[in-house]
This record gives sequence, C-alpha cells and structure tokens, in this order.
Amino acid sequence: MRDMDQLVVRTENSTYEITVISRETGEILVRGGRFFPEFTPARLAGSSLGGSFLKLRGIYAGFNLEIHVGRKLIVTSRVSKISLAA
Repeated sequence: MRDMDQLVVRTENSTYEITVISRETGEILVRGGRFFPEFTPARLAGSSLGGSFLKLRGIYAGFNLEIHVGRKLIVTSRVSKISLAA
C-alpha cells in the first residue's frame, strides 16, 4: 500500500473503506462496520489469526484486522476481499 491509497475491505460481517494516511506508521481513516459510522482517524496495527502473531500494518485475506482507535482495539471478522476504491 502507498500513502493516500483508498481501499475497500470486505470481511465476513462488514465492509470498510480505508484511506492510508501513512503506511510507515499505520495511520488511516476508516469508515464501515458498526464501530466506524463515519470516517475516523485510527491506526492499523496489522492482521492476525486471532493469536499473538501479528503481520504489522498489513491487510491480508483470511486474517482479522486489528485497528486502534485511541486506547480501544477493534478486531474485525476475517477479511474476505480487498480492492482498490474506484
């Protein structure tokens, strides 16, 4: 991913629109699902399979996204599809 890339990420339960602000730090804007009704500044920690292994600042099909908003950690359902926004 590059800075300012816009992605659509579909999980088992929701669809998220993500704008990458800084790929180096994981800063993003995210909208979608029940936690992000409007674009919200957040930090993409990475993707995991639910354990302690975390693929830093990446989004991968079959993995759960881990997103930090302030002190709160949001873990999504598994990613099923990733695409660039039109």
